[in-house]
Amino acid sequence: MQLVYHVTPKNNLASILASGLHPQIGPRANCAGGRSAATYCFANVHECENGILNWLGEALDEEQEIVVLALPIDGLSVDCSLGSEISIFDSIPAHRICRVYEEDEFVDLLKSDQPSVSSTLKL
Repeated sequence: MQLVYHVTPKNNLASILASGLHPQIGPRANCAGGRSAATYCFANVHECENGILNWLGEALDEEQEIVVLALPIDGLSVDCSLGSEISIFDSIPAHRICRVYEEDEFVDLLKSDQPSVSSTLKL
């Protein structure tokens, strides 16, 4: 199972867990050059960290808490042409979210250097 990582403000989490993720062009997609309706993700935890520490971190409000969602991309329509950033063009039902990382949990994941996650989120 290949996982990608989607960063979102924590205040979006309840809606995502209720109805999943749907392709769109949001304000942060525009910052990344997103021109198609998609769910934008990072290819691995280290690229996700890089995004948070750079352009994505600058695009988010400093006071805003974030969460990182681990998503399998198997069977989804994706564009991997940018390498570190993955565009997913399908809606992603909430039950496909493998893991939700709070900011401190994501930092712990980076420190462990074990980016693969196989546990399933209990909804």
